[in-house]
Amino acid sequence: MLPFWTGRTVDAKYGGYLPYFDKNLQPTGETEKTTIMQLRIAWDFALAQHLNPQNDSYQQGLNSGLQFIEKYLWDNESGGWFWSVNQTGQPLDVNKKLITQVHAVYMLSDIFLFTGNPTALRLAERTMALVDKNGHDEKYGGYIESYTRQFQPQANEIKESGVQIHMLLALVKLSRAAPKKIYRIRLREMYQIIKKHFV
Repeated sequence: MLPFWTGRTVDAKYGGYLPYFDKNLQPTGETEKTTIMQLRIAWDFALAQHLNPQNDSYQQGLNSGLQFIEKYLWDNESGGWFWSVNQTGQPLDVNKKLITQVHAVYMLSDIFLFTGNPTALRLAERTMALVDKNGHDEKYGGYIESYTRQFQPQANEIKESGVQIHMLLALVKLSRAAPKKIYRIRLREMYQIIKKHFV
């Protein structure tokens, strides 16, 4: 299936990936590019490159995605990842959601583990540093889930199991990619919180 999709998902005009196709496998015209979807498709190309290193098209597809992701989905003013941009890269939803930041750490760390791509690891660590600084819940542990564009916490009365578990998974991947003490500390903390409150 990978060769079938390689020529369809890469947005040759604007970069990144086209995620919406109709039943005839033609682009639907929907132009929103969410950070999570762009990261997931980049992850697919990274895994394909890992499994088929002789196929240059997978490397090219990965590079197209990473360049678009860093250039347009990262907020150069306030840091962190937008929820979405339009096809050309103009921001649509600029609020910061933890689930987006967590997926970035998770997927980018895995991309590095698959390919050794230094850009992926740099972006994963930059994301984690920002989230840990602005979103770590010093009182109760875990991470705050909703922020303004300026990365100021919004009303946060609930911590969802899916988001916190994804943070655990992201820390597992990041700790493998960059075995630093702070990542191990946060990983143990997240494990204890999930074991105590969500299991």
